[in-house]
Amino acid sequence: MATGIQDLGAATDALPLGTVLASILPPDAFLAHALPSNAWMLANGAPLANQNSELAVFMKLNRDTDYDKDLVAADIAKVPDLRGVFLRGMNDHRDQSKGDTDDTRRIGNYQQDQIQTHNHSVGYTTQFIEQGNGAPAPRAASGPSEYDSGNPRQANIGAETRPRNVCVYYYVKIA
Repeated sequence: MATGIQDLGAATDALPLGTVLASILPPDAFLAHALPSNAWMLANGAPLANQNSELAVFMKLNRDTDYDKDLVAADIAKVPDLRGVFLRGMNDHRDQSKGDTDDTRRIGNYQQDQIQTHNHSVGYTTQFIEQGNGAPAPRAASGPSEYDSGNPRQANIGAETRPRNVCVYYYVKIA
């Protein structure tokens, strides 16, 4: 098959089990070039095909200390479902300065979106003109605006809170 895509097998052989890899290749193209063909899975929450694989056994043995109950439940190990979510690094030592104070987090644990209570500074500029009686009257007002690195930018209001992002596929090495 001459697609111009080199096989990924040799390049990923040295990666350990459980490695998460981001790719712009859709599943059919990625998995067609991942050698061996059963070494990677799309991170879509599906059960591992081989529940006796090294990765599945490791996950089951460590389910109570490392893995979220949804990843290893009823003796079935699954890859995490990373579709449409942002990834957050595990904070093993619960460094409160990084904002993660929840000591119940486990690998594969999903958190709902949340907006922390916060304030915004909003600046208004008002120009006045003198009325006939000498009292000032507002002529023009501007604001509010948000600032990004000192450059004025209007807020992009939408249905969710999110940083700038690019869409990719995530794959997990399973063999």
